[in-house]
Amino acid sequence: MTDRTMRTRAAVAIAAALVIGAGWGAGCSDATVSDTPDVNLGVDTDETDTTPGDDTGDDTGEDTTDPGPLECDGPNPQGCVSTGCPDEQVCVVLDDDCIPSGCFCDEEIGDWACDDDCGGGRCVEPVTCRPPNPAGCTQEGCPGDLICVRDEDVCAPTSCECDPLSGAWSCEDDCDGGGSCEDVDDTVYCRADWNCPIGSICEGGVCEVAICLPVVEPVCGADGQTYDNACVARAAHVAVVHDGPCEGSGISCEEPNPAGCTQDGCRRGYICDRREVKCAPTACRCDTVTNTWSCTNDCDGGGVCVPGIILPPLDPALAP
Repeated sequence: MTDRTMRTRAAVAIAAALVIGAGWGAGCSDATVSDTPDVNLGVDTDETDTTPGDDTGDDTGEDTTDPGPLECDGPNPQGCVSTGCPDEQVCVVLDDDCIPSGCFCDEEIGDWACDDDCGGGRCVEPVTCRPPNPAGCTQEGCPGDLICVRDEDVCAPTSCECDPLSGAWSCEDDCDGGGSCEDVDDTVYCRADWNCPIGSICEGGVCEVAICLPVVEPVCGADGQTYDNACVARAAHVAVVHDGPCEGSGISCEEPNPAGCTQDGCRRGYICDRREVKCAPTACRCDTVTNTWSCTNDCDGGGVCVPGIILPPLDPALAP
């Protein structure tokens, strides 16, 4: 029993004794407790402890503090298409490897929200394809004053890419590529049109300036461009795919070929000067769908044509 309760009961007993004594003194022997007037002794008879400072409000026991944004566990699961790969690695998308291309952390639930696709890719160590590139100098070009010599009797693709997973070459299904770099005086002797500067063709083993009649008989070139006639296409060293204009004709790369004269060559009396070139590809092809150049990933090309000395033939046996 608490001290507060004991004091309360003692006060009630004293009040009752005073009332009874007052009744006796007045000769009211039949007085009852119910007739006793209310007496306020200043004592709180409520045994409920109302100690100041106690919180008497509703307490549900729940923590209503705002936890703030939630963090997601682990690294972002998106693939290397978005994040890239470390040096010496390449990003590949495998058929049986479903990795999302993009993800972000949903801070409300603390979980990753990702794109519903499997095109994210994975970083792998590339497998190097065994050289040489089957497309030869048609794709890779030639350094310095060397020229690309093709044997038209040999079927070789115009471009190839190295599969970093299998280490095998994946090539175009055509026969207009190949070739090797040789030190040949292409202004004197030639084996094919490719040995001659643009605008010249190989006739009888000698490069001659192409003279085309102003006749409009459109043909579609292998580069997706329409030429006025087959002679103009040949002078541009472009194979004819079919007679008539190309579908979507008029679409071409407006910027100059980034490979410069390393790929396009120079006219007679000029040489390809690369002294001011820092990095340029050796070969490019115009993508007529996107209207952009698609180039080899190297820095051995470029250059501009300047007047220069024409070297004599390396081997007189090349003469017809």
